[in-house]
Amino acid sequence: MLKAAIVYGGAAPPRVHGIMELLTHLDHSLQEELQHFATGLQDLDRYYAPTRYPDAAVGGLAGEEEAGEALAVARSVATIIDDAVR
Repeated sequence: MLKAAIVYGGAAPPRVHGIMELLTHLDHSLQEELQHFATGLQDLDRYYAPTRYPDAAVGGLAGEEEAGEALAVARSVATIIDDAVR
């Protein structure tokens, strides 16, 4: 969703996966709107590698509660981005 918002804003998306890095490429008003979710987005960043790469450090895996919180943040951010590009 973040890369789609960057493209919608007229820029080429960077070739990175880091959520916090991608946020810096968004329109400033969208960055401000998503700032409320900064902690949750940092958590999503931390969970990315261990869930995608089997040889990544195991310590970053989310438990059931953390996974639910991360999913809620992802859904909220997706809704905000969807609203911003409509």
